[in-house]
Amino acid sequence: MGTTVLESFTRGVIGAGPDDSPSVVMEAGPQDAPGYWAYYHWNIEIAVSFQAPISTFSVDAFSRTYNSQLFYTGVDEMGEIFILSAGSLGGLVTPQFDHFDVVAPEGGYITGFYFTQFENVGTIVLAMDNLDYVPIPETIGLPTFVFTICAVLFVHRRMKAARK
Repeated sequence: MGTTVLESFTRGVIGAGPDDSPSVVMEAGPQDAPGYWAYYHWNIEIAVSFQAPISTFSVDAFSRTYNSQLFYTGVDEMGEIFILSAGSLGGLVTPQFDHFDVVAPEGGYITGFYFTQFENVGTIVLAMDNLDYVPIPETIGLPTFVFTICAVLFVHRRMKAARK
């Protein structure tokens, strides 16, 4: 069980694994925008995708120059996909990391989160650190339960027959 962390320029994995909380710092300016978009705007994004349902996560996030929203995604108790905001981070007023503690809605779970920023004049910076999360314990369903009971009974009978 782990995470996958992506950044927007390489679209590649930055870090993964339950014990690997990657520190990510991204900076972009006009020279970083691809082709046609270089004349209009450039953007960066940090996105995290959990490989198993998560009940809660915490992260420190940073956005320089502009405020950015931290959005998280998941599935609610009715099985519907949701996207919610955990709040704003960064900007000129608070040039520091902001800490977020996010809890899944009752009966639901979290599948990931992201934050992004775009610009058309100067440079922009996003950063993330101290990612921590709690997976939802796996529950066993009725078929697994029945199979387990049958297997235990089978082993018990075999052991009893072997003793005779």
